[in-house]
Amino acid sequence: RALYGLRTSGAAWRCTFGDYFGDMEFKPSLAVPDLWMKLDVKKNGAKYYLYILVFVDDLHIISENSKTYMDIVAYIFRIKEDIIMHLGATISKCSLDSDEDCWVVNLSKYFKKAIRAVKRKMGEDGMVFTSKATQSFRSIS
Repeated sequence: RALYGLRTSGAAWRCTFGDYFGDMEFKPSLAVPDLWMKLDVKKNGAKYYLYILVFVDDLHIISENSKTYMDIVAYIFRIKEDIIMHLGATISKCSLDSDEDCWVVNLSKYFKKAIRAVKRKMGEDGMVFTSKATQSFRSIS
């Protein structure tokens, strides 16, 4: 079966990446085991934590030297194109005035889809969606 079709996909990749990242001195977060961190040093000498977030077979690397770490990961794993969508968020690259690249996460498509789903469900339950609500929730007891 395909990777995404397996119930144990997350655990299998966590184990695979765990061995690999452990060798590179990364430690998993206690709160989020798919978030790997490592103390690193910026070019200016300041210490900071480098993060790699794993979601099944998607990686997000947050580092001053993310290209270096992507190259290291690409040596072992096959890397596809840059990410454009993750967990409903649209992700795009942009350039800052300082000629540095950065990534922008846009959740508007995700929220529009979520609002449509809520409106549909409310309609099925005989409720009316309004953006002029006077309170967040009504008690159902």
